[in-house]
Amino acid sequence: MLLLTLNGLLKMFLVPIESFHIPEWDKWKPRILSELKGGSTLATISSSGRTSFDDMESDFYDNNKRGVLPDYYYVVKEALEPILDEFQEDYPIPLRIINMWYQATRSGKMHGVHNHGPIGVSAVMYVDFDPTIHKPTTFYSPFPDYINGEVQEFTPEVKEGDIVFFPSFVHHCQDPNESDKQRVVVSMNFAGKGQGMLREPEPLTISRGPV
Repeated sequence: MLLLTLNGLLKMFLVPIESFHIPEWDKWKPRILSELKGGSTLATISSSGRTSFDDMESDFYDNNKRGVLPDYYYVVKEALEPILDEFQEDYPIPLRIINMWYQATRSGKMHGVHNHGPIGVSAVMYVDFDPTIHKPTTFYSPFPDYINGEVQEFTPEVKEGDIVFFPSFVHHCQDPNESDKQRVVVSMNFAGKGQGMLREPEPLTISRGPV
């Protein structure tokens, strides 16, 4: 329990949100999109018309059903390495990625208000995102305004290659994508040791042929 001596105005509960831009994003974007399209993700799901959640394309349920992180986990993790150490400095316990999935929307598709559970930190990485036509994630305060009772909203300014970290319990949504250009994000959850984690996929091996 945290005990504080009151002296004037004090904000009791703060909800942190933190963002970073992934270094060398121009290098990572094609690699990540290539990994998405190469597995049971964008290419397969888009062509089959299969959707998850509200009205969007995602491999969330596939990954959880298999109990394995997606194949693109490794390239995403590698892209994030330069910022994860800095991000970890703000948290009192070691965090690790326990699951990961992509979301793709276009032509009015969206993801309604939801959260990622009561414990841990979540993140959304903007992989294919045009801020002139796409909308960022909208976050909702867990506390109603004590003056008028309204729920406050917060929408961060983001650009492609940004990743936003936030407490998993915070409700958020993606408004409908009104354009025909696909908006692609990769989302993930972080938790401490001992909390459930999907298995890491088998690393891909490259056959180089005879030498």
